[in-house]
Amino acid sequence: MNLATLEPHPGCVPYEMNVPFWSDDALKSRWMCLPNDGSHNSAAEQIGYSEEGDWTFPVGTVMVKHFELLLDKSDPASSRRLETRFIVHGTDGYYGVTYRWNAEGTDATLLTTARRRTLLFSPPKAR
Repeated sequence: MNLATLEPHPGCVPYEMNVPFWSDDALKSRWMCLPNDGSHNSAAEQIGYSEEGDWTFPVGTVMVKHFELLLDKSDPASSRRLETRFIVHGTDGYYGVTYRWNAEGTDATLLTTARRRTLLFSPPKAR
């Protein structure tokens, strides 16, 4: 992933939830990255779809969810990167990791313990 633009690897597909979860006005971007050798022609490179049950994902699949907040809801340039989460399907099952973005939004660090951050928001502008 390009850290400056958040442009994902070409093999990652953006997606949205049919019913988004509440996240205190956070802006969220999501990508699904499937393993492949370039042609998506094997069962190890495909999603097992079920209309009413669980889907299956090949080992090596990575789901990415990125969070940002607008510090001033009337100014898109006030967006601040908060964290990026990864759910990875490994050979032993699934595991997740979270990276917290620095104040400049230029780099993110793996979180190994809980953290807090104070953000100052601009009040809504009068109409």
